[in-house]
Amino acid sequence: MRRELYELLRFWLDKGVDGLRFDALTFISKDQAFPEISLELLKRNFHREVLAKYDVVSIAEASGVTSAGVLDFVADDRAELNLFCHFEGMMIGEVSGEFKKIDPVGYSRTWTSKPG
Repeated sequence: MRRELYELLRFWLDKGVDGLRFDALTFISKDQAFPEISLELLKRNFHREVLAKYDVVSIAEASGVTSAGVLDFVADDRAELNLFCHFEGMMIGEVSGEFKKIDPVGYSRTWTSKPG
């Protein structure tokens, strides 16, 4: 299955696509009978087998990752992905516990979370 995924990525990159966004990357599931296949290994393999051979940008969309965990996806020394779509501040302006209820005062707040 991984080879088929790599072939699919190469297909689009060979057509001239200059970037890939990996949606819901943290939710890639696997058969638990194969514990040696981790998200870390998959990210490294994406880079080694496909991304490193092209001049493209790679973006991870991964909810549930805190600002402190972002570097686990994009740090230069990891050679995995280039950018990260982060959702930690997504709820600014919404009333806590209320589904999509907006608090106009909430938009005047500033989000100042810093990695680490």
